[in-house]
Amino acid sequence: MECGWSRRYRAFLWVWVVGVVALSAGKSVWSKGGEFDHSATGFPLTGVHANLACEKCHAQGVYKGSPKKCVDCHSSGGFAPASAKPAGHIRSTDECDDCHSTKSMNQGVRVDHSAVKGTCGSCHDGQIAAGKHPQHINSNTQCDSCHTTIQWIPVVRVDHTATQGTCGSCHNGTTAPGKIANHLPSSNACDDCHTTSGWTPAVFDHNGVTAACSTCHNGTTATGKPANHITSSNACGDCHTTSSWTPASFDHTGVTAACSTCHNGTTATGKPANHIASSNTCDDCHTTSSWIPATFDHTGVTAACSTCHNGTTATGKPSNHISTSQGCDVCHSTNVWTPLQVNHNAVTGACSSCHNGTIATGKPAGHVATSQDCGACHNTSNWGD
Repeated sequence: MECGWSRRYRAFLWVWVVGVVALSAGKSVWSKGGEFDHSATGFPLTGVHANLACEKCHAQGVYKGSPKKCVDCHSSGGFAPASAKPAGHIRSTDECDDCHSTKSMNQGVRVDHSAVKGTCGSCHDGQIAAGKHPQHINSNTQCDSCHTTIQWIPVVRVDHTATQGTCGSCHNGTTAPGKIANHLPSSNACDDCHTTSGWTPAVFDHNGVTAACSTCHNGTTATGKPANHITSSNACGDCHTTSSWTPASFDHTGVTAACSTCHNGTTATGKPANHIASSNTCDDCHTTSSWIPATFDHTGVTAACSTCHNGTTATGKPSNHISTSQGCDVCHSTNVWTPLQVNHNAVTGACSSCHNGTIATGKPAGHVATSQDCGACHNTSNWGD
């Protein structure tokens, strides 16, 4: 049993220690009511601490040099026996009061993310703390790749490299901006043309475009027909392809200008040097579906018939033709080859060469019997004279 002297000595010692601490702090630790002011030591007693007996913390009556940090007691082998950080605790610094209060270790917890040492997923796994919700973008990134602990939304940055869904998963006009109203009509996904590092300029993929070429190629949105383009009503895709602009597979059906606008020997092949001399345009004789054979139009020919009708370029005089030095058009016309108007002036053979009753009318049955040729008595201008 402890004697009275011992108790008095210990009380005196306790008062002395407290007094020394107070004097070193430069102020009184006693209240007017005679109660000890623990806050004057720099460690106010609040919450659960306020209800503890002094010896719970000040073991063996030691007061001077008592630690003030939570971890100095709340750890294995600490200054005073107190609950330590459990093994399953979030990886963090040892400053308990960053998140906990002295009122209750488990209630009213506020997380100071700056003290957390682990990844977001260490806690935000749907069990310890809220994880990714079912509508979250399909991604493998940590929370802090896009979010901040200061303000969860709006998202400050999106790390597209870790996004596993399609662009349209987010860029649908609700979750994130979608195709703008004046976007090209297309079935393309965003990344067919755009990149996340640089939205513009875009690497254009024509495969998914559903509108006409001129929707873009109008000289404003994209390059249109140049000033020296062939005059035509064709759409770009009638002649050109998106894989190779030139050479073009030409569609003549939409051309509204004359053939010679292109077929001038510069833009496209013109009349060859050995072409029939004529003033005709190409389509007077030729068609765009089949260049030869040609439907010949003689009206524009400016050279003599024999230029073509020479037996090589076109049919010439047959071997049984009347012997003559005349050109074809002296007797024939291009409208109808036969019957013909014979000009006897240039005939070089005898009359009977033709007037033999087969090629042309010969001597009638009642003609005067004679061996003479027609021209001995008759002339070509007036048969009866």
